[in-house]
Amino acid sequence: MIAGKAVFVLDNEDMSYTGYFDSLDFLVQKNPEDLAKLVVHYFKDPKQKSRVQKKIDAFLADAYPNKISSSKRLIQCIQSLTKE
Repeated sequence: MIAGKAVFVLDNEDMSYTGYFDSLDFLVQKNPEDLAKLVVHYFKDPKQKSRVQKKIDAFLADAYPNKISSSKRLIQCIQSLTKE
């Protein structure tokens, strides 16, 4: 998702799914056939693509709330450690 790709998750307890992606709601499916239908629908329907992107954007905003880029945070950290 961070790389701008859609993600679809199979919630399978046998495969040790942790629940991390539960907030992705409909993008997490317990049934492989339902997941496959969702993926096909994503590629065929532009409205579904938009719906998926909104859900991913919300997930990323929650999972990575820091708005400052990592390079700026690194510079700030270095500056705070080198101040006299």
